[in-house]
Amino acid sequence: MQNPKTLPALISAMTESLEDSKAEILDSQYPDDLVHEIVDGWVPIYYGELAEMLCCDHSLANVDDTGLIDPDSSVWAIISVAIYERLSDAANEWLEKQKGSTELLQRAI
Repeated sequence: MQNPKTLPALISAMTESLEDSKAEILDSQYPDDLVHEIVDGWVPIYYGELAEMLCCDHSLANVDDTGLIDPDSSVWAIISVAIYERLSDAANEWLEKQKGSTELLQRAI
């Protein structure tokens, strides 16, 4: 698979990865930790990829939680953290949906 060049494509690819690992995640004693490991793996690390992502979405120049970065951080670190925040939000939303549907299933049984 070619690396996604836009944030929506990256989120979509990561969500597919979460779906592929769904059973392992939900059976884990610490599903939140496992999800965050997956999110970490989806954050681009190469400057060229980060630059392409920024070109497609200028909001990646801003971090919502400024506590996640050092005031002297490079632009690359800021973009990486911004991407991590958005991927993490999407992954947490996915996990909450999975937990909710699992609880509904357990109540029905």
